[in-house]
Amino acid sequence: MMEKQLWKLPFIWAGEDDCVFNIGTGEIFDAHGNRVDVSSRILIPFPWGWNLAVRERFLEAGIDERVMPGEGCLQTLRTFAGRSFACDYIHELLSSIPADMRDRLVGNHMKFHQSVDTVRFDAAMMIFKQPWSSSGRGNFCAASLDEMTVKRLEASVKKQGGFLADIFYHKTLDFAMEFYVFADGNVEFIGYSLFQAEKNGKYVGNMVESQKIVRKTIALAMGGDNGLLDALKEKHLEMLRRTVAGLYCGFVGIDMMVVNNEDHISVHPCVEINFRMNMGIMAMYAYLRPFLFDFLEEEEDSEEGAVWRSSILEPPSLMRERGFHTVLKSRFISIRYS
Repeated sequence: MMEKQLWKLPFIWAGEDDCVFNIGTGEIFDAHGNRVDVSSRILIPFPWGWNLAVRERFLEAGIDERVMPGEGCLQTLRTFAGRSFACDYIHELLSSIPADMRDRLVGNHMKFHQSVDTVRFDAAMMIFKQPWSSSGRGNFCAASLDEMTVKRLEASVKKQGGFLADIFYHKTLDFAMEFYVFADGNVEFIGYSLFQAEKNGKYVGNMVESQKIVRKTIALAMGGDNGLLDALKEKHLEMLRRTVAGLYCGFVGIDMMVVNNEDHISVHPCVEINFRMNMGIMAMYAYLRPFLFDFLEEEEDSEEGAVWRSSILEPPSLMRERGFHTVLKSRFISIRYS
């Protein structure tokens, strides 16, 4: 249902020379929504994210396998996308950062476990995450290793080989830095993104605003510390060039958060790493293309009130169809199931 109903989503970020491919029907459109014949062009697929199943779908659709990552590349990507890699990444980052900056960062308790026996509670509340999950699914908090907690962790070990454990911090802001890794190994910073997530990490939505305002909001939450924000950006650029350049090509989003840590402001510099297109990057494009959201609808029986829906992505006749919808509410964009 998601694949069928959200296939138009790439129109938000499609460039002038790009095409949008409805993989369900095989139809191809230009960036303006006009159906086109591309029989004389070589199509290079650029999905939301890659895995073996996505690759197989493109092969079935007739895309040349030579323009897609091979199985070895996808296995490397799977390793990068796992939370075990994020744990190694943050510890290397914290160990290589200057001591005066390290004092303003948290995350040193973030660890990957392959057994429940190695878990130690370093705080009154801990958060646990499965190695491969998204949008907060599979995350949960616990105050002790009670019977239910142990069962859930053992199930994660059995199904996915382990789990991530970290201190549950009292966050004041969720944000991310967005990067792009090029095929030649170069890594560039794209911008900042602000998002909302529930306490357990379940994703809610992304702010649609200018980079100037997004950056200012993050810096203010950090106590006006622009220097720390810039230093973290440079450190992540250095880390990505050292760890994934030459092995991966595409978007990278690094989620972070500002936290109240014993009455002073700290930053968690790597809550998780997303090796794919993500909602933060989509929000940047949505800000640049506001004309895509031009249909105001009053939601009945809802505290949400009026929301902007896209009449290009979702014709008014389909607004009430049960399923997934792209909505813009109070400057936050989200994918909602209703």
